[in-house]
Order: sequence, then C-alpha cells, then structure tokens
Amino acid sequence: MPTTILKLFEAFNIKEYKNVKWGGPISQTGQGVYVVSSTQNSNEEINVPSFNDSIIEEWINRVPGFTVDEKPATVTLVKARLAEFWFQDECILYIGKAPFRKNKTGGIAKRVREYFTTKIGNGGPHSGGQWLKTLRNLNEPTVYFAECDNPAEMEDKMLQFYVKNVSEESLSVIRDKELPIPFANIKFGRDKRHGFKNQRL
Repeated sequence: MPTTILKLFEAFNIKEYKNVKWGGPISQTGQGVYVVSSTQNSNEEINVPSFNDSIIEEWINRVPGFTVDEKPATVTLVKARLAEFWFQDECILYIGKAPFRKNKTGGIAKRVREYFTTKIGNGGPHSGGQWLKTLRNLNEPTVYFAECDNPAEMEDKMLQFYVKNVSEESLSVIRDKELPIPFANIKFGRDKRHGFKNQRL
C-alpha cells in the first residue's frame, strides 16, 4: 500500500513532528529526519507530475555534458525520463536525514534550508534531491520533520519502509523496479538507473 506521512512516522513511533510549506522558515535546530510530501494533507495523494520546462532548460544549460542515455540532454528527453520515476499513487517525494556535522553545525533547520536554496545542477550543498525542483508546483509541497538521535539509521529505515510498501501497480510501470525509492531520492545504496550523466556540477 502507498505510504502516507502519517503511516511513515507511526511506523517508527514518531509522535511529534512538525511541518512547513516548501521554502518556509524552520527553527528546529536539533538533528533528525525530514520528508517532503506533495500535499499538505499527509494522507492525500497526487497522481499527475507537472514539470517546469524553464527550470529543466536552466538545469541543462548550467551543466556541461549533461546527457540522457549518452544523448545530449533536452527538455523533452529529461521530462520523459523523470516521468518514468514518478509514483502515481504516492504523496512522499523525498526522505532525507539532517545530522549534526563534525564541526557541530547542521541539524534540521540548516539542512532543509540548504535543500531549499541549492540551485538545480549545482554540486552542493544539497543536490541529492534536486529532481524535486523540476516540478512546476514547487510552492505546494510540505516538509515534515522530526528530531531523532540517529538520523542516518532512521533515514535508512524510512526508505526501506517506503520501498517495501510500493504498490504492485507502481512497480509495474516504474523504470527501476529494483530501487523504487521516492521520486526525488536519486540514491539509496546505489544510484537509480536513470541514464543521466553529468547532471550535477
């Protein structure tokens, strides 16, 4: 069955979590995990991807040598390939961790802010979920976040839970059936078989 925000957090006994609209301020300074959902209603689902052509064109122009299956990237090729990783019955778009760093910085507020502000195609500071920024309705997603002592372990468990609960219908049409992670998660153990090369600086 598809994974809702409520189901995901309840699965790991996380009872206290907050949310903010994409781009909004976060004051949570502790470390933890965060989940981007396509709708503010944590139980609502979305089934139609709508891509922003101008952002994808900007992405292609920013990154030299960006290819799709060894062919020069075009807006049409990129959109078609991204669509092959879209789950029509899921609302969760990205699952991420926000640990403290060795220099004592980091945490939820800093990591999510890095996600908001990193331009698509840039190599950092947060480029791992950059596919999210190809969506036309980027002002609509909601970020749910919760503090925990083991962000990396919790992120891993949440991704495994998501994969385990992907519907048979989605698995039948998704491009990489062996790694059915959320749309904007590009890597979990290995990269998705997306056929993109040089998609980041």
